[in-house]
Amino acid sequence: MWAKVRSLIEEVKKAYACREKTTPAGLPRILITGYPIGGATEKIIRIIEESGGTIVCYENCGGAKDREDLVDERIDPYAALAQKYVRLACSCMSPNDSRIALLSRLIDEYSVHGVIDVVLQACHTYNIETWRIRELVQKQKNRAYLSLETDYSQSDEGQLKTRIGAFIEMLH
Repeated sequence: MWAKVRSLIEEVKKAYACREKTTPAGLPRILITGYPIGGATEKIIRIIEESGGTIVCYENCGGAKDREDLVDERIDPYAALAQKYVRLACSCMSPNDSRIALLSRLIDEYSVHGVIDVVLQACHTYNIETWRIRELVQKQKNRAYLSLETDYSQSDEGQLKTRIGAFIEMLH
């Protein structure tokens, strides 16, 4: 059993070192950014996968951004926590240059083909940042970009299928 585990570890390390640009199935690599995905909003994840995309990274409140910066354990715990959360790449921070820097790095690190920016209706902080995210993705990174606004209902599922399906097809 350990031989299989070691073999798999070596295989993953080799693939990582090569920075493969496609998934094993050759599907477009998608980064999701924006508000937290969960509950009823998992419809977006399902639609992306049903449309032939592979989600390789989440940059949202439950994704990479809150794990990016570790808490400094060498200083006062309260000060350390305060420093961590002030530096967080959260859409509530302005200007949010740390989010742009994080997204830029993640796009390269995960060999992303397209970015889907998901905004929950009435989540104005993420809505305000869509322009900067679009500029980064399209003009600086030369990648495909799609902005979606949705809510927790299933009423927009047909529209989402059409828009996400067209986006994924464009990446093939």
